[in-house]
Amino acid sequence: MSDSKFLFKINQGGGYLAGLLITIQIFLLGQLFFAIGTSSAVGRICDITEKTSVGRYRGRVEIYFACFTTTDGSQIRLRVGSNLGYELEDKVSVIYKKNNPTKARLDRFSEFWLIPSFPYIIVLAIIMGLVKALYVKKKYLVIETKPVRMYME
Repeated sequence: MSDSKFLFKINQGGGYLAGLLITIQIFLLGQLFFAIGTSSAVGRICDITEKTSVGRYRGRVEIYFACFTTTDGSQIRLRVGSNLGYELEDKVSVIYKKNNPTKARLDRFSEFWLIPSFPYIIVLAIIMGLVKALYVKKKYLVIETKPVRMYME
């Protein structure tokens, strides 16, 4: 009954839980690596440009730019997002990498936790799909071919 190829056996629910924990750990490590060597500054919304989107979803999009000064005195202009609801000259808190100030984010919950989590949600879906495929051990695409009879007269 024991299979020497596997160190341990895991059921489907355990596989999902393991995939979730691995994905969360990778996400938290990525956020930790961003947070190491950062500094914060108070900036302001220095520009708002409007673009009109055409095509299937028409509408007006406002793109916001924040300007801030680093601790060494460099002036940085950073695109911070669209349709954020700020006014021109509003103060914003910015977190930036000391060695590369162009890698910066607004100091908001959505900028630090929600937006960067989307790629990891895709990774989690892939891991769950792999767990499902390995657990069920079936192919999801079956192509059946039937011989074609040809009659010649």
